[in-house]
Amino acid sequence: MTVPSRRVLSVVLLGTILVTATLAMPVVSTTAAKFAGLESHSKPANATAVDGCRAITEPGTYVLTKDIKNGDSGENFTFISEACLRIQSSDVTLDGGGHTVDGFGVSDTTAIRAGGDEQVTNVTVENVRVKEWNRAVYFANVDGGVVRNADVTGNSFGVFVDGNSNVTLENVTSRRYFVGVYAADGNVSIRESSFSGNETNAIVRESVGD
Repeated sequence: MTVPSRRVLSVVLLGTILVTATLAMPVVSTTAAKFAGLESHSKPANATAVDGCRAITEPGTYVLTKDIKNGDSGENFTFISEACLRIQSSDVTLDGGGHTVDGFGVSDTTAIRAGGDEQVTNVTVENVRVKEWNRAVYFANVDGGVVRNADVTGNSFGVFVDGNSNVTLENVTSRRYFVGVYAADGNVSIRESSFSGNETNAIVRESVGD
């Protein structure tokens, strides 16, 4: 990622295992714990099935019913500068059902994106494995966001937070690529999570200078 001029990066290095850390500058604290793993389960009766890349524009619970491979195909294919699963509504839970959202290693693609220009609230992404994207999980302008029980591997950015978001990471592993968790703006609380094998196991705070 190219950092614009006149910006300052503050980096808080994390150990291989990180349990509790809060990015509400300037305090960060850490302790140790173990990743609990993913769960595979059937779709709840009141949930909406998701079987490929799509936009989510209504509140509710959505459950991934199968793996998504190579950024999907056909009309659902994830092109450059796009996201596979796009959460554009408040009050949404996206449950991966233990499935994998697999990309194709191209820059400026995102597996799961919540928010955008319009703020959304109360968004949870859970129980999912994400690999080979530029950004695995991207929260932009989200108040009350949660990433829970997720395994992100081989992505340029494991979790990317921007746009004055308030996000909690619970039982997340981010490993084997560039940055484990990148916080460009907003507050990030991290609990019972693991960051290892990345170029930078770090929370990165980007602030605009004069």
